Amino acid sequence: MKTNLRTLIVLVCVASASRAQQVWKVNTNGEHGAHFLDLPAAVAAAAPGDTILVYNTPTSGVLFSGTTINKPLRIVGTRVGYPPTATANPWNVGIIGALSIVGIAAGQSVVLSNLWIRHWPPSSGLASPVNILDCAGSVLLDDVTYDGGGYYGQWISIERCADVVLRGCEFRIGGDPIRIVDSNLLLSNTWVVPEGPSTFGYAYTIQTESVRLLRSTMTVVGSLVSGPGPLNWQYPTARSAVALDASTLRVGASARVQGGLHPGAPGWYPGDYAAAFTFVSTAPSVVERDPRAYPFSHPYLQPPAIVPCDETYHDWVVAGYDFHVSTLGPAGGFALLLFGDTIPRVPTPIGVLGIDPLTAGVLDIVPLSVSQGLYQWTLHCPSAAPSAYAFGLQSLTLSPSGAIGLTQPSPLTVGWPTTRIP
Repeated sequence: MKTNLRTLIVLVCVASASRAQQVWKVNTNGEHGAHFLDLPAAVAAAAPGDTILVYNTPTSGVLFSGTTINKPLRIVGTRVGYPPTATANPWNVGIIGALSIVGIAAGQSVVLSNLWIRHWPPSSGLASPVNILDCAGSVLLDDVTYDGGGYYGQWISIERCADVVLRGCEFRIGGDPIRIVDSNLLLSNTWVVPEGPSTFGYAYTIQTESVRLLRSTMTVVGSLVSGPGPLNWQYPTARSAVALDASTLRVGASARVQGGLHPGAPGWYPGDYAAAFTFVSTAPSVVERDPRAYPFSHPYLQPPAIVPCDETYHDWVVAGYDFHVSTLGPAGGFALLLFGDTIPRVPTPIGVLGIDPLTAGVLDIVPLSVSQGLYQWTLHCPSAAPSAYAFGLQSLTLSPSGAIGLTQPSPLTVGWPTTRIP
């Protein structure tokens, strides 16, 4: 199995070599032949399709400036020159200031991986910490942490975007929700959790849900989306995790969407929590939940429709390390694990396709458990695997009745190993 993955990565890279472009290096001290000292200058100079490696070393700064990305780029953060670690968690680098991805055309993509983002309290007229706007192409954030820091005005906007994926991310939001408008979003192995106000005078009161959907679709797999609650902070009341307005929420087999804990409640009973979701208009909205998903908190404002949502998801991937892949498919059936280039998700009669069939190869075929339809792999990522390249994993499934299906896809980028010098 490990040899198969190595071979497939080589084949995919060879097939895609014609698309390879310049690699730009960014380091605050100009170490290891860096072309730029900060990220905005590198983004301005890069041509569509280029890769930007943003790194720090034991002797250089760790923070870079926010910027606006308006062309297809791959940006990967890392630390280099450090001793090897015993875990496969990738290192990331810090971005301070607003980060925007705007106007990516159909057929193009932006990939950001291994970054940590924070925005100081904005004054009137300044941009929100994270904006993904007007993208007909695809946007992938892989291992990106957004840390609100307990500051006010930390809203996040995803608007008019055809295909946005948050994979392996953690979004610690503050007094405002993630606003998703006229967009299609996949959360895979991602946490969205509220964070209380800081102790430095930036007090706020959370009066909103964690995520607000307007004319949008959000699919949640292998992830947690939690609503605000007291959690030792001074929230006046618990709120739902998701508010829907003419939108669709799909909750996969291993996902957890729950409302915040009511003040003073011990958290032992379903009624101790606010409703997982709420509707904020009379426009029709739909909530679908896989029967295996972690139960929604109660009370339900409206019972969700029980609709199977099979998944493939994975944990961190770093060159030279093992990682784990899980598939939840039809119980007692079979799964064919596929690997190839990731593509914008395309609806098909058997499910959503998320990898390019022209580059796809088979990693394994396995029986799924008769209880939950689960299978877990341990794979090895080759040391020479390229960072920031958007690979993907997905399973083709066969149910005991003979029905063929596709799991939700799992986009994959490779983290830079700390011992490799760029």
